[in-house]
Amino acid sequence: MSPFTLEQAFDQITGVDVPGPATRFIEEKQEELLAAEVEELAALRFGIVLTAKWESDPEEEAQHRKELRVELESLRARYYDKIDQVAMTFSVAIAMKVKDEVERRVALPLRGHLAPPSRADNNCIGNLHSESEREPTQTKRPPQT
Repeated sequence: MSPFTLEQAFDQITGVDVPGPATRFIEEKQEELLAAEVEELAALRFGIVLTAKWESDPEEEAQHRKELRVELESLRARYYDKIDQVAMTFSVAIAMKVKDEVERRVALPLRGHLAPPSRADNNCIGNLHSESEREPTQTKRPPQT
């Protein structure tokens, strides 16, 4: 009878330790957690790109641009905090890889115009970027050859 634990099992035929069911479960949960973190990071990145576009629009009134600048600073701080969280949870190498991937893939659509919110639409600019109100949009670029 081969020794078996939840973390690993020893295969007597091959003489190799194989991951047990608990290890596989933990690895799957880690992958799901990383995917959720990447999705949140992508949503923050999209918010940064979109807010920066609105803030740089010369047609915006000065007070609204000031509010957008404040929101942009907040989004950037949350973005870098999220990268730090990924680094502490998974590793610095994974965090940098995820950051590069998100920055490469998340962009504004090339066509169409995404107008900034008016004061009538949103009482507060902060409501625009709350994670519960919107889904992140990602634009994937074709692989480079």
